[in-house]
Amino acid sequence: GEYITFVDSDDYLELDAIEKLYNTIISKKVDIVRSNYQVHYKNSDHIDIGNLYNLGNKIYDNKEIRKEIIPIILSSKIPCFICLLMIKRELLLKTKLFPIDIHMMEDVILYLDLMTKANNLYMLDCVTYNIYFNEDSATNNKKNYERNILNVLEVNKYLKEILQKEKLSSKENILLLN
Repeated sequence: GEYITFVDSDDYLELDAIEKLYNTIISKKVDIVRSNYQVHYKNSDHIDIGNLYNLGNKIYDNKEIRKEIIPIILSSKIPCFICLLMIKRELLLKTKLFPIDIHMMEDVILYLDLMTKANNLYMLDCVTYNIYFNEDSATNNKKNYERNILNVLEVNKYLKEILQKEKLSSKENILLLN
């Protein structure tokens, strides 16, 4: 297809999610649309809704992405869940996709790579994605802490490489990343 989105196997989309994302990417004429999300917790009725920090419902060009969005990404204020994006296929093919040696947080690498290459981005302040959080998952399992810590360090290395390659490795951005 011309546009691609991702869905994790234990999560789900709102019924009109694809329609909203597609209509937005077409009408706003952007490379990427990023939507909002909800988190549902196992054994709980509590639901958290993502915060876009007043960035929603606006088009950002590449210069604004680099100046405003990337520092927010590096500071972890807005999560880099690749499943919140609808992406032009031609842009996605310009990235490394998912590194094969990373088993956790691989979306962060692809997310940052996409943001540096996108001509523009629209932040859609609308929940389209539902995350099911399970404390017992492989990612959150205490037995995997050592592997996960090593993985985070490896992801950090990839992110620094992207920042350097894209001439975004300012002292401020590296501090935010660390």
